Amino acid sequence: MSKWVEYGKALYELAVEDGIEKELNDELFDIATIFQKHQDFVKLLSNPRIVLGERITILDHVLKEKIHPYLLSFLKIITEKRDVSITPLVYKEFQKLYYKDKNILLVTVVSAVEITDEQRMKIKEKLERQMKKTILLENKIDSNLIAGIRLEYQGQMIDSSIKNRLLKLQNILKKADYSQVEV
Repeated sequence: MSKWVEYGKALYELAVEDGIEKELNDELFDIATIFQKHQDFVKLLSNPRIVLGERITILDHVLKEKIHPYLLSFLKIITEKRDVSITPLVYKEFQKLYYKDKNILLVTVVSAVEITDEQRMKIKEKLERQMKKTILLENKIDSNLIAGIRLEYQGQMIDSSIKNRLLKLQNILKKADYSQVEV
């Protein structure tokens, strides 16, 4: 089992015990985002040339009173182990457990243009009825789709784009037997 899986699971179990799953999920998302954007800060926290006590003081100075004490303690532990760079992966594991427990499914709607709020609402309602889960929608733009949408979730894909339909038609035409066709 990977370190980040172990860390994510341990942190999630602690959050469940105290009923703070949502709070830690939100805060860990913010921390993971910051760490991804500010790699220099992560390098600073991982630098063995800086005494551990100083790295911990930096964490306290920057994050104390801004995040839950459990999360701050967790960050101190992974800083000590020089694993702070895997924080975004820890978040993904934490989020996976949180979404599973809360019956939440993240669905990416890939479309040629931004979907409207009304379309978003209709897609969300239909998916919630069909899947009996709370749906979180994310919209990604892919101008190659021409029109239509593609839904992606948990490694699965439902493709109702024009591009996909044209590709299917192209494959049918390639496989067709033209030997009986009169010209």
